[in-house]
Amino acid sequence: MTAMMSWFLTVLGVLGLVIVLHHLGVDLTTTIGSAVHGIDQWLTHPLTLV
Repeated sequence: MTAMMSWFLTVLGVLGLVIVLHHLGVDLTTTIGSAVHGIDQWLTHPLTLV
């Protein structure tokens, strides 16, 4: 299987999963938004060594 075909199937699978979860009532935008916000907060704070 070529790399392009693998990427295509991965993107198609993720989009299918998002559509299925949306139909089941799972709001992915808030989940993804809060995860990105948490990562942003974690990366912007300096490391403190105790």
